[in-house]
Formats: sequence, C-alpha cells, structure tokens
Amino acid sequence: MFRTYESPQSWNGIRFANSEYEEDLSSLDYTKHDQSLLRYVLISETNDYQPSIQTIYRTPAIERIHIEHSRQIGFEFLLPKQSVLFGYSRITNSLDLAINGLVYYGQSTDEKSTFDLLYDQTINGQPFSLLNLCNAHRIINVKYRLITYFKYEYDYRTCSKLFCSNNPYKIGIRFFQVNLLNSTYQNDWIEIHRVRNDKDGNEINELLIYLTNGSSDTAWKYLYNVENGCLRVTIHSSSGSKFNGFMAEITLFPVTPFCKFFEKNNFDRLIWFFFL
Repeated sequence: MFRTYESPQSWNGIRFANSEYEEDLSSLDYTKHDQSLLRYVLISETNDYQPSIQTIYRTPAIERIHIEHSRQIGFEFLLPKQSVLFGYSRITNSLDLAINGLVYYGQSTDEKSTFDLLYDQTINGQPFSLLNLCNAHRIINVKYRLITYFKYEYDYRTCSKLFCSNNPYKIGIRFFQVNLLNSTYQNDWIEIHRVRNDKDGNEINELLIYLTNGSSDTAWKYLYNVENGCLRVTIHSSSGSKFNGFMAEITLFPVTPFCKFFEKNNFDRLIWFFFL
C-alpha cells in the first residue's frame, strides 16, 4: 500500500497476487482454499491508477468491507483459480465500475478457440503476476502456462519477447483479448516467429503470422505453436488509449490443468453502487 504524491489522501489500494509469472501447476490443489482473509475493513479514497482491491490468480475471502470514494474500480478480480468470495459488503461512490472481473480457464485441447474474443483492454494499472510484454525481461522460460499482456501508452513502441521451454512439448500463444489501433499512417501489427538455431549455431527466424486490426477473428483465435524452438512475439504500436492492447496465454500444448476445472463465483448479499 503506497500513498501517491498527487494527493496525500490518495493511495494505491490493496493487491493479492503471486510473486511469479506462473506457478508450479504440478502441485496445484484446487481443494485447498486461499489462506488470505480480508474482513471488517473500510477502504477509502484510493487513486485513479489502481482498483481499491485487486486480486490476480488469488482468491482471498473478502467479507464485511466498505469501499468508498474510489477514483478507480472498487473491486477487480483477474483470472481466479478458485471460487471468488465477496459477501456482505458495500461499494459506494465509485468513479468507475463497482466490480470488474476477468475469468479465463485456458483451452489447450484444441487449436481453434470456441469462445469470442474480448475487445477492450480490461487491465488496470501494472498488475503483478501477469507478464508485461514491454518489461525488461527478453527471454522467458515457460514451464506450464502464463498470461502476457500489452497496454497502449502515449508514445510509439516496439516490444518483443522470446518464449522458450525446456519441456518436450509444443509451446504456443493464443489471444483472448485484442484491440489494436488503426492509424492513418500505419496500422499497428503483431508478428509471431518461430526461432531456432541451425547446426552451425546461427539463429533462424521463421514468420508464422502477421496480424493487424484488420485480421480475421479466425486468425486471432488460432493457437500458434511450434514443436521445436522458441516463439518470438513482437508488437509495434502507435499512441493509443487504455482500452487498446491485447492479452494472450503462452502455454505448453496440450498440457494445461485449467481446462478441466469448474468454478463457481459467489457474491452473497452484496450491496453496491457506482456513479459515472
């Protein structure tokens, strides 16, 4: 929890997140509940950069709290692995949405997605546990599955990452939210390359797909994967709004435990209001 310099009474709210981009899913136990608990708390006057409460992967029990005068979203849960518990609580005088959620279980048994793509970017702030495509890490070793994202900002940017794995499985990328900007000068684009080394140790880049905002839904929903080598994902973007960007899963194909899990989210006796 941090205060901001723009207002001594404004702060960044509370986050529940993991310390790594992905977890060891081989030992994941869905029957073991999250040990965190937030109860009998008043949260007031959080800033416009971060939701008052944000949970990423984590599912703490949140009961009997009051969120008031939030300049951002009151409560936001992203990619929960268990049931979301939020009961006997109030959200009042929020300048944005009272509650925002993104639930995605993965779908690694088929190369073609059966769900519709999301359009607007729904990530707020710089969330822990999710991999920003433009951060300082250039090579990412994927063990099971992780979520990467890109958010537009005020400047032109070109960001790239190389995703590799030591496991003998296919590694792939699947988009589930995309909203690239159409510019009058040049359309923004995403390129996905297969990267491998030849027998002399020289790097070989093979273009798998070139995507723009004009690409078909079929092209965006396809799981692009390689059996040998790594995946390089590169985006070139112009200046855009916070609603522009993308989210995608990087996964080992076809092994992902999330596709076999049924989840029910409970919002018991919740009284909430929001004002725009």
